[in-house]
Order: sequence, then structure tokens, then C-alpha cells
Amino acid sequence: GAGGMPAGFVLCIGDDSSDEEMFAALEAEADAAGDWQGGGVHANIFACTVGQKPSKASYYVNDCSEVIKLLGTLAGLTPADGQEVAGRELGRLAGLSIAGES
Repeated sequence: GAGGMPAGFVLCIGDDSSDEEMFAALEAEADAAGDWQGGGVHANIFACTVGQKPSKASYYVNDCSEVIKLLGTLAGLTPADGQEVAGRELGRLAGLSIAGES
């Protein structure tokens, strides 16, 4: 961000083509900050599309019920959970699937 503290965690979920601009903007911001974990995944940014489809999002969930489950899982995590795992591992712990991986 512009002079502020960087976010420790960003979750961005969208389900249609109009959300691709949002995913692209998040990726550009992370690129500018050098916030890459590797393998096309940012360390603290989780751009997630609903449904498996071509997207700029690095993660996906299959449907809206998985979004609800994801949010419930995240609500149950403690700060210590987030400090022990990051990036790809935190995404998997939260139930996110990485786009392009089976």
C-alpha cells in the first residue's frame, strides 16, 4: 500500500469475469512488493475464483458452499496457526486448491 503497513493476509474471492481485474490488480501489487513465494503463488495474498476455470487467481474453490467452509475454517484459525504456516500451506490448510494443480 501507499506508505502504510503491508497487509499480513489478503483473501479476495470472485466468481465471474468482472473479478479478473481485481485479481490482476492484486497480483501487480504483490509483484511490486516482491511478495512471491514461488510457483506462481504469493506469500500472503490469496486470490480465489469460484469454480475451476481460466483465471488470474492462483486459487480456486469449487462452489459457494466451499466459500462458506473456507471462511469458517479461517475464522477458527488462531494467530499462532498463521505464524506456523504461510503461503501455499496456509491456503491448503484453509481448504483452497491451487489453480493448475490436481
